Amino acid sequence: MVSCSLAECPVTRTDNPNKYTFHRIPRSPAMRAKWVRIINRPDWTPTDNSYICSKHFEQRQFIQRKLYRVLMKEAIPTLFVPVHLPRTKPVSLNANKDITLSESSQSLVQRVHTPYRDSSTSNLKNSQWGKRAIQQNLLLKQKIEKQNHIIKKLRDKVKIMMKEISDLKEAAKDKPGDKHKNDIIIIYV
Repeated sequence: MVSCSLAECPVTRTDNPNKYTFHRIPRSPAMRAKWVRIINRPDWTPTDNSYICSKHFEQRQFIQRKLYRVLMKEAIPTLFVPVHLPRTKPVSLNANKDITLSESSQSLVQRVHTPYRDSSTSNLKNSQWGKRAIQQNLLLKQKIEKQNHIIKKLRDKVKIMMKEISDLKEAAKDKPGDKHKNDIIIIYV
């Protein structure tokens, strides 16, 4: 059965609802080494029957023929590939209790902060997909900061509203003979 060689890719020839095409790992030693480094599977050696699906290639890496498209010889898989950056500073998933990460997000954070296994690429931060991963990381941090700011504002508003409700209840208790003193309706938004 033909399946994608990337460890976390579920695409197979039979389970392929998006009709991805499969592309054999190059036979040229230089290109094969690049692909194997990107695939980054420990203790794995590609065979002549090892493939990667088209999900992992950008559209510009294909040449369109009349009935089908062909992968360019110098194409390298860059989409949805595992990212392994050198460990810089551990990230605590409990550092921010306002944000809860799904299991897939937690595994992404763990993968991003796993040491890169290939010592031949010591300058990974300067590679194209290394830079992209760093940019995505910064964007996610900015989104989290914005969401935390919004959460803090909402919590402050709730505190103010609760104080106002408490004051209204106290004021209603202080008015003697008011027949509507117990008719305060509290609405939470």
